[in-house]
Amino acid sequence: RKPEALVPPPDPGAMSHKRTRRMLLQEDTPQVKATESCEDDSEDGCNFMSEEGWPSGRLVLMALAGIAVMCMVVYMLWPKSGADASELLSHVTLQEYGVLGLKEGEPADANEHAPGSWTAVVVPTGLGVISTNDPSSASGASGAIYRWAGLSSFPPEVQSMTTDGQALYVPEETAKLIYVLTPYLRGMSSHEEAIAALKSTYTQVLNEFTKSLATELRLLPLSSGIDAGSFSLELPRITFAALAAALASFSDVQRAYLFSKKIDMCIFMPTDYDTYRGECPSCATGLSAAATAPATLQAAPAPVSPAFVPAPVPAPALAPWLAPASPQPPPAQLTVTVVPYGVLGSALGQSGAMYPPGANVAIVDPAGLPFIEENNPEQAGGASGAIYGELGLTSFPALVTANVVNEGDAAFYTYPGKFSVIHVASPVLTMVDDNMQAQEKLTTAFRNVFQAFAGQQTATELRLLPISGGIYSGPFSERLPQMSAIAASQAFLSLDTNAQNVLSGSQVEMCIFLPQDVPTYQAAFSSMSGTR
Repeated sequence: RKPEALVPPPDPGAMSHKRTRRMLLQEDTPQVKATESCEDDSEDGCNFMSEEGWPSGRLVLMALAGIAVMCMVVYMLWPKSGADASELLSHVTLQEYGVLGLKEGEPADANEHAPGSWTAVVVPTGLGVISTNDPSSASGASGAIYRWAGLSSFPPEVQSMTTDGQALYVPEETAKLIYVLTPYLRGMSSHEEAIAALKSTYTQVLNEFTKSLATELRLLPLSSGIDAGSFSLELPRITFAALAAALASFSDVQRAYLFSKKIDMCIFMPTDYDTYRGECPSCATGLSAAATAPATLQAAPAPVSPAFVPAPVPAPALAPWLAPASPQPPPAQLTVTVVPYGVLGSALGQSGAMYPPGANVAIVDPAGLPFIEENNPEQAGGASGAIYGELGLTSFPALVTANVVNEGDAAFYTYPGKFSVIHVASPVLTMVDDNMQAQEKLTTAFRNVFQAFAGQQTATELRLLPISGGIYSGPFSERLPQMSAIAASQAFLSLDTNAQNVLSGSQVEMCIFLPQDVPTYQAAFSSMSGTR
C-alpha cells in the first residue's frame, strides 16, 4: 500500500459479525494504522482452543516460542568467550557420594571416602540456624556436617553472615569448612535469575577455597530441596551452568591454581547421580580420577643450617586430567625451601652473613616503585636499602629503569663482582580491599620474577622473599605468608614449559629475615605439598 493513497471506506455489506476492521487515517502522516478485534470465538484465528478441546495452532506456537526463549537464556548464560564450558567442567570430578564420603543409606563404618585433613567441605546453611547459634538444630546435609565437625556453636565470623549467597571459609579444629548461605531459588521467576544467583555463590565458594590452602574441594548442589522451588527438576542443568560460569569468571592464572587442586561435585542420592552425570558429560568421574591420582610429591634435600633445618616444600603438580593421553615426561615441579635468613644470608640479630650470595645466586629486591622512578636507591630502607648498600648502588642501571615502570614489573641484572638481582616493583596493598585483587597483584609479581629468572643463563639459585611485605602489606599483613605461598604456586603453574623446567632444575629459597616469622612461612608453604 502506498502511504499517500487514500483508503476507501469499508463496505458495510462486507463487514460481517466475525471480524471488524477499523482503518485509521491520520492527517499529515504517511502511515496508515489498522487494528483488528475478534468478535466471534468460533474463528480459528481468534480462538486458542478447538471445538474438540485441543489447543489451537496459535497456542502451540506460543508455547514453542516460550520454550525457545528459555533455551536462549540458558545458552546466553553458559560461558562461551574465553573459556569453553565443557573444558572448564572437565576439571570437576563427579562423585557418587556426599561431601562426607557416604551415600544415602550407607553405614558410617563403611566410609572409604571420608574427608582428609586437607579437604575443604562446603556447608549449605541458612540464616535461621545461624541466628539460633545452635548447629545441632540443623538437619539434612548441614546437620550431618556439623555433627561430623563436632560443632556446638558457630564461630563469630559465621554469625555475622547476613546475605543469601554469601560464602565464608573458617578453619575449625577438626575440619576445613566453607559456610554458604544458599540462595532461595523458589522466589525467583526466571532461569537467568537462578543461574546468576548460583554463579555468584559458586564464585565466592571457589575464592574462599583458595584461602583455605586445601588440596581438595568438595562441593554439593547448592539450593537443592525446598530451596529450589520450581527449579527442582532443572537444578542439575542450572548447577553446572552456574559452576561453569563461575569458573570462567576467574583469570587464567587463578584457574590454573584451582585446576591444580581436586574439585569434586558430590552427589549424596544414588538416584540423582545419573541425572547429574547426564547434564555434565565432560565432568570426570570418581573412578577415572582415582585411577590417575598422583603419588606423593618428593622434595629435594634442603641445605642444613646449624640452628635450623628448613623444610623443603614442593608446589603441587598439574591436575592429572590435564595430562595428555599419550605417555609424556612427568610435569615440572617447583621446590621451595623456607630458610631462616634474608636474601643476603643473614638473620635479624646476626653479625655478618652466614650464607652470603655468590655469583651463581639471584636475589629478589622488593623495590619501591618511587625509588626506581626517581632513580634514587640511596633513599630506600628495609630489605631494598640493605641490598643497595651491599652493592654500593647510587643509581639504578638503565635496564632496570626502562623495564620496571609498573607495580609487579621485574628486571634481571647481574652486578659485576657481586651477584644478580631481580628488581621487582612490590605491589602496594595498603589501599586494596578485595582479597582476589590483592592475590592477583601478588601472583603477577611472582610470575614476573620467575620469568625474569628463567630468561637468564647466569644464576642457578633463586632467593625469594615476601614481596609486598612491611608497610606495603596493608590489611593483608597477617595473611601474607599464605598469600605468598598461593602466589608462588599460581605463578609457577602459569609459566610455559621451558620456564617451569628452569625453575624446577634450580634451587629456590624463600628467605625469611625475622626469626619469629619462619614458622608461619614454613607452615604456609608446607600446606602446598602432599597428594590431592
